[in-house]
Amino acid sequence: MRGISIISNHLSSAREVCIVAAGRSPLCPYKGDLSGYTATDLAALTLKQTMSKHSIDPQTIQEFYLGNVYPAGLGQSPAKQVAVKAGLLNSAVCCNLNKVCSSGMLAIIAGYMSIRQGIEDVIAAGGVDIMSNIPHYLPRNSTTKGDSDLIDGMVKDGLWDAKYNIHMGECAERCAEKYGISREEMDAFSESSQAKSANAWKNGKFDAEVIPVPHPKKNEMITKDVFKGPGQNYAKMRTAFRKENGRITPGNASPLTDGAAMVVLSSRAKAQEMGWKILGTITAFAHAEQNNIEFTTSPNLAVRKSLERAGLGLNQVDYFELNEAFSVVGIVNTKLLGIDPQKVNVYGGAVALGHPLGCSGARIAVTLLSVLNQEKGKVGAAGICNGGGGASALVIRI
Repeated sequence: MRGISIISNHLSSAREVCIVAAGRSPLCPYKGDLSGYTATDLAALTLKQTMSKHSIDPQTIQEFYLGNVYPAGLGQSPAKQVAVKAGLLNSAVCCNLNKVCSSGMLAIIAGYMSIRQGIEDVIAAGGVDIMSNIPHYLPRNSTTKGDSDLIDGMVKDGLWDAKYNIHMGECAERCAEKYGISREEMDAFSESSQAKSANAWKNGKFDAEVIPVPHPKKNEMITKDVFKGPGQNYAKMRTAFRKENGRITPGNASPLTDGAAMVVLSSRAKAQEMGWKILGTITAFAHAEQNNIEFTTSPNLAVRKSLERAGLGLNQVDYFELNEAFSVVGIVNTKLLGIDPQKVNVYGGAVALGHPLGCSGARIAVTLLSVLNQEKGKVGAAGICNGGGGASALVIRI
């Protein structure tokens, strides 16, 4: 029996899922510098440059998973398009995944499961959305005479709850009411996020993760995130979703941005064989679901489940990344988890940098890995909520 146990442990170690490459594009505002890219072009460039930076041969990739919320108009199989443009073999199996804001993280989880189960050894995964270029829709049953109403694809397929027929922002308003989070508290959170991101750039903290990309229209490189920074006049901002007694404003919600984030995963045995540097390992993952309107607090549940599967307690986590779809999401989940706010989003979050839906789940995983390596952490947890009541989470070790 002891011999069987030793073999089992060896196999488990060999199938440990390692991150051997990670990177993301800069994040740029709606209709900003990245709007000249298609989502597939930006994703391909980000993946190609991420592999190059970490000396990963594209032809070693056996599967590719792409998180993308808005595929309309991109053409058939965006994942395959990205794979071809990034130089992957035609034999690499490609798949598009949509779990709304959790899509990029779901892509990483899909890769984790494939390696952990012994199906493949080297997998690329990530997410992308160019929010600037999401089309409007004209339903096929619209009238052929006179004017027809166009449907905003960005709102319809990503920002609107299908069950309650309300905007995600209204769900955030109800969350703020339920948990007694004031507008002033949310504004202060946003100011802190802006300041942390500005300081992270000032101190070179994002250099390890951001992949510069050529400007699509100018002869220059886009090297940094474009965001407003601290010092905004939050008090004068109008509420975005309620005219009366509202709390959510453009200042304390994540702005619409464009971006992509990618990782390459490998079994430990393959990484050692290839001589790749191991940046970190994925220890566990989890998903959680609630009633649609409660999606704002689902990260609390997913993070707890992922840590339980990893055999870890909340007090053993050095750093957390919680996607800031709205300031209230960051505030409430930090409180529900009972964790130190100083350990959460130490380089700022989405209310500063923005939230390209398909990208964000992968982006916070890439940032968490960067934080752990630079801030001498050993264990990190990332959680992100998604429309429909869900959330996903990852546990990463260094």
